[in-house]
Order: sequence, then C-alpha cells, then structure tokens
Amino acid sequence: MMLLLSMEDNLKVLPIHRLLRGADGKKIMGLRGFEVEDVEGGLGDLLARMKTMDDEHVFGLYDGGYRMLKLKDKKLIDEVSDPGKSAEWNALDANLLQSLIIAPALACDVKDAIEAEDLAFIKAVFSRDVLSIIDIHAVGIGQAVFQDFA
Repeated sequence: MMLLLSMEDNLKVLPIHRLLRGADGKKIMGLRGFEVEDVEGGLGDLLARMKTMDDEHVFGLYDGGYRMLKLKDKKLIDEVSDPGKSAEWNALDANLLQSLIIAPALACDVKDAIEAEDLAFIKAVFSRDVLSIIDIHAVGIGQAVFQDFA
C-alpha cells in the first residue's frame, strides 16, 4: 500500500516515501474523518487527480489499486496537534500522514515500527521508482505507503 500527498508548486520538497509492512489495509480504508475515492487508470491519473485538490489535505493510497484519501474532518488536525508547535506546522501533510494514517494503521509507536522494520523511508524522486521497489520486494514488504510531492 502506498500513500501520496501533494504540495503547492511554489515550494519544492524532495519526496521521502514511506513503506509499511503489516499495516491493516481495511483500517486505512476506514479511517475516521477521511473520504476515500477509487482512482482508475494508474499512478498518473492519481497524481493528476490529487493536483486538482487545491488547499485540501489529500493522500494517495496504493494497495494494488489506486485510491485518494481526502481529509474531510479538519477538527482531527486539532486532535493531533502539538501545542508547542505552530498551527502551520501542525497542519503539514507530513505530520497528518504520520499522525492520522500511519500510526493508526500500524497500531504501534512509529519509532517501534522503524526498529521492527515495519516502517521504512525511501528517497526516490519519481513515484514510479517507488512502485518498482514495491514490485521487487513485494514478498517481504507486503504493503507500502509513501508520500509524494508531485
């Protein structure tokens, strides 16, 4: 399984993709506060669809099929906010991805997941490169999640 998120064109951040093993796909599909939309046609269509979601918190999901997760309940941002951080920091998609999607899907602490090798971070400029990594390691990974700044 893989997750994508989009950013504005005026800020360039190189992607760090997240690969998950042992995540509960059904749990991700049923996350509280998210609307899930199936996207037909592949990765290019998913990224194009995500680009149409200006000023929204959207994430792409790949679990053998392509889906877009859109945060509908913005109150969830307040629930996971760090009071020591600014509102802008708390609303970053990378923070929301970790707090609202990855941590609940793993059902354990993120640091523990990294140590157990259930969560890995991969640097790849193009989303298709991550898909190749998933295909190569499909037996060992099981599921993959990543974010992409397209």
